[in-house]
Amino acid sequence: MICSDCKEPCDEVTRDDGFSYDYGSITNAYHSQQYESSDCCDAPACEGNSHTTRTIHKARKDHFHHTTGKLLVSKGKRYIKWYTVGWFINDQGVSQGIKQITKREMTPCT
Repeated sequence: MICSDCKEPCDEVTRDDGFSYDYGSITNAYHSQQYESSDCCDAPACEGNSHTTRTIHKARKDHFHHTTGKLLVSKGKRYIKWYTVGWFINDQGVSQGIKQITKREMTPCT
């Protein structure tokens, strides 16, 4: 199973958003609202598979986030790169590909 939010492998779990209530002479009643979700993000879990590779690099240039423009890695700094590829079946039953690249500057150990 794949989490529809983070696109990482997950287990599907049953959650209960039920609540207790009193109504007239009925006391301590419980209304159960169960649903299936991923164990990581509480998002729907989909059929699928993914694989993540982690590598360490030294930046030859500044690396920026492709949509926000935020600086992720400065030139000359060491960084970790996670590359995730795979697939999942969306809500409409259509197979979709996964391709995610995540970069984070390494911090020295103290």
